[in-house]
Amino acid sequence: MPQLKSPNWSTSTYQQCARLIHSQQSLLLSTLSDPKTPHASYAPFILSQETLYIFVSALAQHTSNLLNHPQASVLIMEPEEKAETIFARQRIQLQMKSHPISREEALWQSTLDTFESHFGEIIQTLRSLPDFHLFQLHPVSGLYVKGFGQAYPLEPEQIKKVFSFKNQSVDSI
Repeated sequence: MPQLKSPNWSTSTYQQCARLIHSQQSLLLSTLSDPKTPHASYAPFILSQETLYIFVSALAQHTSNLLNHPQASVLIMEPEEKAETIFARQRIQLQMKSHPISREEALWQSTLDTFESHFGEIIQTLRSLPDFHLFQLHPVSGLYVKGFGQAYPLEPEQIKKVFSFKNQSVDSI
């Protein structure tokens, strides 16, 4: 990641970053396979307790990649049709550390309940399939790109503030 001066995060910048992440239901996921070859994919996600969660099948390459190499990169982007220009879409790039959640953990059940409330009945079917794995994706650092020449490093303080927005007016950020 390029070394950037840490610009001041205005209320407006926090609002725009929070709106972007909270308005999307899927993310682009970059993982490492053996022998550490990059692999790009996508997954639906939820944001809960300042952490991203994905629920993915072992039939997908990214699942075995995450089980073998916990480092990942996530990209959440403004939809093309909403962008002022295709060359400067708003986006949040995050370096993540993944952690699988066992089906025996209470967190597995409560998180899948949240997935079901977001994505509907399909989750009932998917949670019964033994090849599906739940992962926590913990953000380590990142970058919010608002537009041309408007890149904002995401350090833990900014990530926490953006992620903690939930069920409140974005104006209160």
